[in-house]
Amino acid sequence: MVTGVLAASFVLGLHYVLVRFRVVKISYTHRAEKYAAHVRLLGGLGVLGLGVFFACHWSLTFLPAQAPASLWAVLIFAPLFFIYMTFYFAMDRSVQERMMIELDSAPEQELDFEGILRVYDPDTKFRNEIDGMLDEGFLRVEGESYVMTPKGQLYARLARWAKRVLHLGEGG
Repeated sequence: MVTGVLAASFVLGLHYVLVRFRVVKISYTHRAEKYAAHVRLLGGLGVLGLGVFFACHWSLTFLPAQAPASLWAVLIFAPLFFIYMTFYFAMDRSVQERMMIELDSAPEQELDFEGILRVYDPDTKFRNEIDGMLDEGFLRVEGESYVMTPKGQLYARLARWAKRVLHLGEGG
């Protein structure tokens, strides 16, 4: 059971990384093609996950049955937590998801550009992002300017490095 959960977490996490960081490019013109591409990718990763499951079945014997429950909990729930947080932040912070929700909620599921701007105000989005960075301690206010804290500088450098390593290019 434990290795099954770990293998499933591995497969779902790997799927997210491959698609999110465009290691695997899924291009489509119709929604059905997009879903079919994701199903094929998940199927291939599922086969890989089964391999991980059978290959690692013995590997959890390094923890004896008497090991503290907290060690087992970390092995089981840490991967699940990371999958959950990835999904949560995609839904909470993603501009694309928010716009799709607004379009889906609109009459006849269509809005023009001005309609999108009415329901999804960019000024409010940026204000919320800045407030979040202030609350988390990444920024501080000096006069009328925002200045990065040491924590913000460290995060910015790590993000810049990750974008360079993953070849994500400039911009957000």
